[in-house]
Amino acid sequence: MRIKSTFAAPLLLLAVLALQTLADRIPYERLGWNTDPYLSVAILELAVYALPALFYCRFRGADFTRRLRLRLFVPTHFYLLFLALAAMIVGSALINIGILAAFPDGAQTAAQTAGEDLFPTVLAFCILPAVLEEFLFRSVIVAEYESVGVPFAVCVSAVQFAMMHLSFRRFPAYLYCGILLALLLYATRSVLAPMIAHSLNNVAALWIDRIIGRSSAAAGGRGALLVFLLVLVLFVVLILFFNEAQRIYKGYGEEAVPAPYVRRRKPGESAGILQALAAPPFIVYAAAFAVLTLLKL
Repeated sequence: MRIKSTFAAPLLLLAVLALQTLADRIPYERLGWNTDPYLSVAILELAVYALPALFYCRFRGADFTRRLRLRLFVPTHFYLLFLALAAMIVGSALINIGILAAFPDGAQTAAQTAGEDLFPTVLAFCILPAVLEEFLFRSVIVAEYESVGVPFAVCVSAVQFAMMHLSFRRFPAYLYCGILLALLLYATRSVLAPMIAHSLNNVAALWIDRIIGRSSAAAGGRGALLVFLLVLVLFVVLILFFNEAQRIYKGYGEEAVPAPYVRRRKPGESAGILQALAAPPFIVYAAAFAVLTLLKL
């Protein structure tokens, strides 16, 4: 019997969350893994994210694998990718400023978690997790929730992406980036685009978060001006992003490029959304996020 997508998808995320929780409790010193922390992190990321997702795709079959958008995107879409990256960087910066204002001593930045060696740090903490997370959330999870509707797939995948990071304070930043990455996925019709944007955003965060921390501490009266300028830049970038996405979709229409996810609205589709949110694995996943995040405080 085939398991409903709205039941199976959060079940996969529960498995990933359980593996991630176990990985956080591994005694690295006893195992001798702390001699090469970057390799240890890479192995754990592959075990936690890649293996469950690959087993899941195998279980769902070849028809599901063809819906994962594992293809190259058109070179002309690099402009949209750049706009998405700029919107992520500026928007995340604004959210992080708000976090630092509300919690001056409690906002952990990406720079604080990185090591001193640039290449292994970028590979282990920026590129690899971005690629694996995009495959899980923008390929697998989005494809599963499309059965309920594309807008719901975009929103619920972003919410679940934010939950996986187990942080109340940074939840808005992860949610915001998750929505942008899902929109980029649909516009380019390739998961490679959000993988690149996510990786570059992680790399930028290594330095930008540190700069924001220092500038916020010494900004004084200039803080309001900085926020105003960032809001202005973000507003312009988002306008350009949606305008470019509209142009791309207009091109799809003119060239009659098929969109396999487009379908007629079925009777009772709103009920399908409620059923997806009420699925026991989804509720357990949300509860696990709340409990585990509270335990980390």
